[in-house]
Amino acid sequence: MTLVRKLVHFGLPLLGLVVVVVGALLGTGVMLRLALVLVGVVLIQLPALKVPYNLMHNERRFRQLRGELDEFVWLVRELNAAAVEARGNPLAEGRFEDLHTAMQESLERMAIYAGRTDEELLREQPELQSH
Repeated sequence: MTLVRKLVHFGLPLLGLVVVVVGALLGTGVMLRLALVLVGVVLIQLPALKVPYNLMHNERRFRQLRGELDEFVWLVRELNAAAVEARGNPLAEGRFEDLHTAMQESLERMAIYAGRTDEELLREQPELQSH
């Protein structure tokens, strides 16, 4: 994590905390207090919502791998939900199996993408350009 990203990741919530405390302790007007507390809460939440990171330059060279990883994490969540649903419903087991298969396919794609930059992958597999 670069220095700027670390500052944003840890600095914005700390700044937000300071603004909330100052807003809560400030003796003047209710509207000013409320405004400061709201601004502080927004500052605290910005890194969690990934807003600052979308504004920063993305230096990633392995975006295909990262995209596949994000998809895999989504599949893990869906697999867990399907497993819970399948406990009392044998008809839901098919969804679980489909997700399990999709996860295996995702792992295979990750193995292909690992260690290859986006440029290398596009040269080798031009069909990836649409992703």
